[in-house]
Amino acid sequence: MGDVPGVQSGVHTVGIQSCATDGVANAYRFGWFDTRVGRAGIAVATDPTVEIVCGITQDTALAGEPVLIGISGLCKVEAGAAITAGQNLSCDTQGRAVAATSGDYATGIAVESAAAAGDFLRIIFSPACAGLKHA
Repeated sequence: MGDVPGVQSGVHTVGIQSCATDGVANAYRFGWFDTRVGRAGIAVATDPTVEIVCGITQDTALAGEPVLIGISGLCKVEAGAAITAGQNLSCDTQGRAVAATSGDYATGIAVESAAAAGDFLRIIFSPACAGLKHA
């Protein structure tokens, strides 16, 4: 797969329809495949105990617009709190990366550290991680 403008090299991406219920899918947030809104599409993940992350948004899109999703590989994500490299990750209520806690669905492993919420870091995102509960 060739490089996509605006997306880090090595990230496997797929374009898919956005259905963000808040009207926007922010870039570099965890997304999940939401069928509750009446049509299949991507929404920003907001509940790590229920929603299984399918990828990381690579751009910003309004509801109904296509959004590019990183589905595997080394991906950039926004932190929701301080993160240490090597930690198992989950999402917060805004779809940002945080350290996974017991009962959360795992979303990836931090390759870099983040000092605070709003920082960006690289993680290894793999579909093999998605759907596994953190112990």
